[in-house]
Amino acid sequence: MSADDVEVVQAMNEPWSGRDVAAELRDQLAAVDENDAEAMLEAMRGFIAQTPSWQHLHPEIVWDAGGMFGCARGLDEFALFWPEWAGLWESYVPHMLEYRDLGGWVLLPARVEARGRDGIAVEMLIFQLFQVRDGKVAVMRAFMSERAALAAAGA
Repeated sequence: MSADDVEVVQAMNEPWSGRDVAAELRDQLAAVDENDAEAMLEAMRGFIAQTPSWQHLHPEIVWDAGGMFGCARGLDEFALFWPEWAGLWESYVPHMLEYRDLGGWVLLPARVEARGRDGIAVEMLIFQLFQVRDGKVAVMRAFMSERAALAAAGA
């Protein structure tokens, strides 16, 4: 792991800090028929292409959001994952706390303020591990505890 890898992870995540990710995704996709998978995929490909932070995604990204949310492999699965995920939330605002080099992984704890689609407010800490390959984020794994994230990173 290098300082450059930490910078890649930071460049991908920091623009989302303090922003309502779920609302922005829903706004982007408001005109798309949610039952038309091809139209949804095309809309999300466009959104990914025009969003500077997502330019840091490796084409073979493995985005493992944990057991409850699932895992996407490759940019097309990633593109289809996000609209489904956004549909679970009325709002989802992450606050990135720090970027910690673990030697092979970057750990990013984030404080999240969210509201489920049923209106229930949720505040939580999440711990994401990122691995960089070829100057792009190739793996993201999410955990609900720092201990689990550190164990997964072998730290």
